[in-house]
Amino acid sequence: MRKLREGITAARRIDKFAVEVFKQHIRAAILVQQIDNYHSALTYLLYELHVFLPLSNLDIQEFASYHMLHLAACLEEYGAALAVKNEFQIVDRRALQAVDAIIHGNYWSYRAARNRVDQYMGRLIDYAEDRMKKHMLKCVGAAYFTVDLPYLEVVSGVSWKKLQEEYSVGWELDEATRTVTVKRPKMKAKPSPAITTLTDKNFETAGGDGK
Repeated sequence: MRKLREGITAARRIDKFAVEVFKQHIRAAILVQQIDNYHSALTYLLYELHVFLPLSNLDIQEFASYHMLHLAACLEEYGAALAVKNEFQIVDRRALQAVDAIIHGNYWSYRAARNRVDQYMGRLIDYAEDRMKKHMLKCVGAAYFTVDLPYLEVVSGVSWKKLQEEYSVGWELDEATRTVTVKRPKMKAKPSPAITTLTDKNFETAGGDGK
């Protein structure tokens, strides 16, 4: 399909057949996460073919959303992602929620959006998965001294074994209580006892002769 797309591009062919080829190529490349293939095809579809043969509103929403998600999740180009949103007037709430969650580091909203989108958007959102989890774990590390293991696994979406092996959390698990110690409170140092300097006045007060 890539050769067919390249032939259409070289021939500068602009018709419904060309549009359908690009649409199918983009979807297939997204599923197998071939970034170079789908990204160049996306930009050509939206900024070349669409100019001369306007896409339907449904197609604009679909493929502009893919472009926006790619910029935010894969490239971390948040300003460019928001520019695409405004340019194509994207209204897909699932895509917008995902981008907003990625930009603001909201892991809970990110997971909710990931569970709502279709397989194509899901593959694009997955590019942000690792850094979103790392950010979430940093937040847990900063906010909690201890946390129940079941709660931690539900919130993170990661098993305890995977947290240790893939994310090297270094936290301690009490098997008996199923409680994870994230960090221990720092004990405040006891103040040192005050040291009194013996002066002539102190000595006289104490009954000395001061000589």
